[in-house]
Amino acid sequence: MIKKIEKKYKMVVFCFILALVSLLICSESSPLYPLNDWFDANIYFTVGKGMVNGFVPYLDLFDHKGPIIYLIYGIGSLISSSSFIGVFILEVISFTIFLYYIYKIIVVFCKEKFSYIILPVFTCLIVTSTAFVQGSSVEEFAFPLLSCGLYYLIEYYKKQELSRIVYFVQGLFAGIILVLKFNLLGFWFGFMFFILIDLCLQKKFKDAIFNSLIFLSGMILPFAFFSIYFLINGAFDEFIYTYFCLNLFGYANEDISLIQMLKTGLVNFIDSLLNNSLILFILFIGVFVFILNSSLKRRYKIMLSLTIIIMILGIFGGGRVYNYYLLFLLPLIIFSLIGIAKYYKKVIDRGFNSKFKIILLVVFYISILLLTLYGANFRQNVFKPKSEMIQYKLANIINKEEDKSILNFGLDLGVYFATDTIPNVKYYFLTNFDPNVFSDNLNSQKEYIMKGKTNFIVTISNNAFDDEINKKYKLIYQEQVVIEDFPYDVKLYKRVSK
Repeated sequence: MIKKIEKKYKMVVFCFILALVSLLICSESSPLYPLNDWFDANIYFTVGKGMVNGFVPYLDLFDHKGPIIYLIYGIGSLISSSSFIGVFILEVISFTIFLYYIYKIIVVFCKEKFSYIILPVFTCLIVTSTAFVQGSSVEEFAFPLLSCGLYYLIEYYKKQELSRIVYFVQGLFAGIILVLKFNLLGFWFGFMFFILIDLCLQKKFKDAIFNSLIFLSGMILPFAFFSIYFLINGAFDEFIYTYFCLNLFGYANEDISLIQMLKTGLVNFIDSLLNNSLILFILFIGVFVFILNSSLKRRYKIMLSLTIIIMILGIFGGGRVYNYYLLFLLPLIIFSLIGIAKYYKKVIDRGFNSKFKIILLVVFYISILLLTLYGANFRQNVFKPKSEMIQYKLANIINKEEDKSILNFGLDLGVYFATDTIPNVKYYFLTNFDPNVFSDNLNSQKEYIMKGKTNFIVTISNNAFDDEINKKYKLIYQEQVVIEDFPYDVKLYKRVSK
């Protein structure tokens, strides 16, 4: 028992070190960066900070992601409202748990010592993929739920049983995903649906019904919690409409057929893989090769493969694609890495049995560290002075005024973060919804401009309302900048009359 505890402790520490070092290098929420300049991260931070300060998401501050991501960022802002260090701490904790369950998956198929080789490679591939973008994404915070669920799914395939508490916890995880980003639910659909079918095939009908009810009881809790929160704050209708209806119909084509969705999902998925690297493409193909050649029963090979396909379609079947969409699928490459490690088992064993074991491991870890440094998506921003960032340049101007109210005409640039302010208008930034589908955002911003609702306006390569802006505002600063590898023309206007 003592040895087991020691092993567990050592592995938790190892996973923590891997998470800390890799995220320090690759996540822009890390203290090595001046700030995280990803638009999405700043949206979450702005709404999250507003949430913990009494503002209600969807009602007082508009965005269309799930409320849990705002809660995460809100907690991060309580740790530090003027830096991403709080978010980074939560990110490291989340990634540590994620890696620990990946380790448990490795041990199902390999000797424990193999994890000290596989985990660093796996971590490097995840954090240097283009899908990782600047870090602190919704998908990344969902990682621990996925790796834990994947571990227990494999446990079921091996033993044909799980405890009641596992069904409840997995249902709870599914409920968290439901109010975090519901198109990631494909894994838990496959998890429960195929276990239900398997129990029926085994004629365990009572277990099938009872376990499903336990799963659903866990799943309903997060939704019930936030429903109560929004009901108390008079924002339940806004929550349902914005998070569920807009996300379902604001992006996807309503007339798309099942065949079109299958085709679109698979094409978008393959394109996203190819946009990352050939290595990731090969490793993902290797996932299915590993499953087919594993010791699992034939029906479980089919079930696991179908679960992965359901995940792909859930994420990519809607039509629109962003770099980070692929991220939630990348943990599956652990199967390919396990397969490669097993193929080179003799070489790895020889290395661990060598008298130069320590030297070999040190060289290996230094190599992985260098590859991580080289592969970091935005390594050019490491140690970059705040004075060179457009967010702080604008903040230096805005902070001189008593009225620091800002309208961001475009995506959230991070000016609210840099000025440590909360917006005084609901539609404080411009989403990427088609105005023909959802016009409230654009029309409200036009009304704010015409009424001079804010003292400052920041535009990001957006000249749609220049005539209206110039009636009440004066251009006081302009700069061409590069954010997320794309050029933007940023302008700052100050109100001259109401």
